[in-house]
Amino acid sequence: MKYGTTKTVTVAILLGALAIACGGQFLTDKGSSEYMMSVYAALVLLVVGLGVAFIWGRCPNCGQRLFYRFLKWKKCPKCGKTLDNKGKYVKPERLK
Repeated sequence: MKYGTTKTVTVAILLGALAIACGGQFLTDKGSSEYMMSVYAALVLLVVGLGVAFIWGRCPNCGQRLFYRFLKWKKCPKCGKTLDNKGKYVKPERLK
């Protein structure tokens, strides 16, 4: 998955988890089955969003894992190259 796509998917999943958690908190009665389902759904989406960021959040140039501050970095801390690959997939050097 491309770096830009990974960022977009991660943010969308985490915002979905937040929306479900807030909706379950304010629109359902605590202890009801709907409330518990919203809690479980939000937790599952949170884990999936973090998993996407952990698995596919890599530098497109060198393959360095960028899980920490994944959404803020503009340049790779290892190779110093720009992380925006403008829609082009570049195979990491260490995997060639």
